Amino acid sequence: MAEIAQAYFHLKGIHLSEPSLREVGDRVSYMAAEFASGKFPPETLVDVRLSEGSLKGWIGLGAAALMAYGTIADYKGFKESISEIVSDGRYFSSALLDAVPKIPELGGARVYRMERRTRTPGRIKRLIERRERLESNRRELPTHVARQEDIEIEHLLQQILVEIDPSERRVLRKLLGEENPSIPIQESSRVAIRSQRSTQVPMFGGLMGAVGDPPADYIRRFLLSDGPTGGALVRSQKHGLLIPPPEPQP
Repeated sequence: MAEIAQAYFHLKGIHLSEPSLREVGDRVSYMAAEFASGKFPPETLVDVRLSEGSLKGWIGLGAAALMAYGTIADYKGFKESISEIVSDGRYFSSALLDAVPKIPELGGARVYRMERRTRTPGRIKRLIERRERLESNRRELPTHVARQEDIEIEHLLQQILVEIDPSERRVLRKLLGEENPSIPIQESSRVAIRSQRSTQVPMFGGLMGAVGDPPADYIRRFLLSDGPTGGALVRSQKHGLLIPPPEPQP
């Protein structure tokens, strides 16, 4: 599953009790659903994680069918679709990061760090731009420089292929190969893909599941179509609790 956007924040000068952490997590979950609605398909997965203490938060959006987001019949339509996803992801992250410090329970907290992360669509956009730039300048570049850029572009492509659905790998390679057949695109090694996959934890279909991700004290996951109360559970890793989602307010 491809992660299509992520917002990250780190606040200092705040310490939340477990009930307050759940309240903040619930608010962030509802805001994430609100800002993603209308921008992303209903089957988009939302993953909200908060770590207490010096409060950190990771809010990610995942898509099982990244290429189905827009038109992919040709290279031009593919580029436009990827650019649209990146733009929507930036909107989502910016809106969320602007709203989080205004949550009442976080009054007095200092913003230490905030990041908008475009994830897989951003990597695809960079891949397209690097390939086009390389082909435009290949004749003027020293051979070893062009070759090194070919290698780095292929490494970026391999990373993307691991993140997207197998059927979409064929679509992506076909689109890139048709646009620039002068760049050799070899089929991915199964061994290479398997080794990279082994570094991922099977968490929520792969979303937000890379080894090294810090543990979270609050986790809520849901389909955008279901909303935050659509059967999701809040889990406190610190206290080992499973807490039913709050009842909708009248």
